[in-house]
Amino acid sequence: MLDHLHNSGSYKKLPKNPLKKISRNVVLAIKSCKSVCDLHHKLIESNPLTPRIYGLPKIHKEGAPLRRIVNTIGGPTYLLSKFLAFKLKPLVGRMESFIKESASFINELKGIKLDPEDILLSFDVVSLYTCIPINEAMEVCLTSTFFSFEGEFFEKTCGVAMGSPLSPVVANIFMEDFESRALSSAHLLPKLWRRFVDDTNVIWSHGQEELDLFFDHLNRQSSAIKFTKEQEVNGCLPFLDILISKNFDGSLSRKVFQKKTHMEQYLHANSHHFPAQKLGVLNTLATRALRISDEKALRKRNPTSLMFLLRMVMASTWVRKLSSKLPKFH
Repeated sequence: MLDHLHNSGSYKKLPKNPLKKISRNVVLAIKSCKSVCDLHHKLIESNPLTPRIYGLPKIHKEGAPLRRIVNTIGGPTYLLSKFLAFKLKPLVGRMESFIKESASFINELKGIKLDPEDILLSFDVVSLYTCIPINEAMEVCLTSTFFSFEGEFFEKTCGVAMGSPLSPVVANIFMEDFESRALSSAHLLPKLWRRFVDDTNVIWSHGQEELDLFFDHLNRQSSAIKFTKEQEVNGCLPFLDILISKNFDGSLSRKVFQKKTHMEQYLHANSHHFPAQKLGVLNTLATRALRISDEKALRKRNPTSLMFLLRMVMASTWVRKLSSKLPKFH
């Protein structure tokens, strides 16, 4: 982490903690805005804290790179960021390509019929949050991305911080504008283009050569925003938590997607967790399977996975009572 902060070029080391300066700038910005004059006490932290950065390893990727997150809770811009995110959220999702959640995307998949030449693929933006051009966003919250790590203070020099309440909203608004410009200037368009923040599901009907040209076109739109591409393998493509598969009749099958690092490890029946938490694990797995998988996948795989889970816990009266509350598969 420390080596990345010093040598990646995305951060600047600060000589001292800028907490007081940033807090003062936030207060001045809020008080200068007459439209929120009645909300001053709700938008200004009385005792602001210095944000801290931490990393979550992406164990499903080679080398387990860190997903760096800045904990801004209690920071000088946190309340203001929450307020702005609430105000801007209605602007997100107005485009047809927007995916709110897996369930809405699955409903759309049910009505899709593929032609033999159609290619399933997905595009993923490389480090979207850290690459959003900051001069296109709101200055006060998005440029005050400072934090501490092991007693040193740093400031982000590009993009927005993952961890701010405002970042997801700004990322979505930016991507909607980006894809609107990219698609309107493209020579050929996909049959389907559906996006969840920085992940896009695509059905391409114009052949591999034109797909490569379209991919190059996307990566020429901005010097900061770059895409990676993943194409179907043996007619299958993972997207979000769904594994999409081609059928011979042109329809699409779907089931729950689990990464290779998934270990099937859950709470033990005799662990000191509340019964409601244990039931919640089983209920979540069953609900997810029912919501995502089609009937064919439920019959062949998911009931087996749920029964395997039940075999992992001890066969007790509590477990029998717990398993009786699971959805029944026919």
